[in-house]
Amino acid sequence: EWDPVFDLISQAQTSLDVAVMRINRQSFVDALLDRSITAHIRIVTEKAYYEDPLYRPFYQQLLNPLRNNGNIEIVTDNDGSPRLMHSRFLIIDHAKVALGSYNFSVEGCERTMGDVVVINDSRIADAFENQFEQMFAEGKFGANKRDAIQHAYSVGGGSGQIEVYFGP
Repeated sequence: EWDPVFDLISQAQTSLDVAVMRINRQSFVDALLDRSITAHIRIVTEKAYYEDPLYRPFYQQLLNPLRNNGNIEIVTDNDGSPRLMHSRFLIIDHAKVALGSYNFSVEGCERTMGDVVVINDSRIADAFENQFEQMFAEGKFGANKRDAIQHAYSVGGGSGQIEVYFGP
């Protein structure tokens, strides 16, 4: 069955940033490992899932240096409880963003794929990159994140506008 997220993962040439609450879907792990041949992949995830014995084998595969080409890093939120990392987005090559209600987990994808919106705009990708960096590099989650982005972007030659906001 065709899955738009796997197509997006395969498009990453140099970098793929992934913000996802939990990982326990083997096909998703395999797609990331395949893409790690050429792209540097950074993942931000929920600590409670990362430490959960049911999910840990999937994260261990991603961190295995014999499989990840030295190109996958994983960071978790600060304490895992209450759940603070609920983002669901991909940033492909600092130029494209995929977001929506898409379910990256086995439980979610078996019931419904969810919605995926793809935005091909490097300025909007920069806004998502700002949020990702706050979590991945600075360890800021929840109310500790700062609102440090432009919110309105003209698109379509000025005929449309996209507004971007991030919750704590």
